[in-house]
Amino acid sequence: MDVVIEDLKFNQIDEVYALTKSVFNEAYDLDGIKNLYNKIHEDRKTYRFLVAILDGKIVGYTSCAMSYNLFDGPCPFMTLWWVCVHPDYRRQKIATKLLDKAEEIAKENNCDMICFLSEDFRLDAHEFYIKNGYNMNSKGFMKFLK
Repeated sequence: MDVVIEDLKFNQIDEVYALTKSVFNEAYDLDGIKNLYNKIHEDRKTYRFLVAILDGKIVGYTSCAMSYNLFDGPCPFMTLWWVCVHPDYRRQKIATKLLDKAEEIAKENNCDMICFLSEDFRLDAHEFYIKNGYNMNSKGFMKFLK
């Protein structure tokens, strides 16, 4: 059966939460996630939450956000967060299909680039991103406020 990439639906949040928790070993407030989804998911020009479904099971996820930099011209850029695929389903082109869909959405929204962060230790992921046309040419910096 083929992998289907589609926008996340509310009734899929629990399954995506379990997936991201297992892949990234991080837990968050599930009720808060659901409340945020209800608040922002209809703003499809700014936010898209993509799931990869295989045989009725969610096996991949990524979050896309489009934004502008006032001095970079009239085109937005896309930022990806939490690109993940269940370990049992890796090396089956699922992440590639998630990236392809994100790129399609970026082009539809006239974005001029896609950017994201990846942890230093995720060397296999870095190799995958490079094979998919991404350049590793910057360092990411974050300061957590909460």
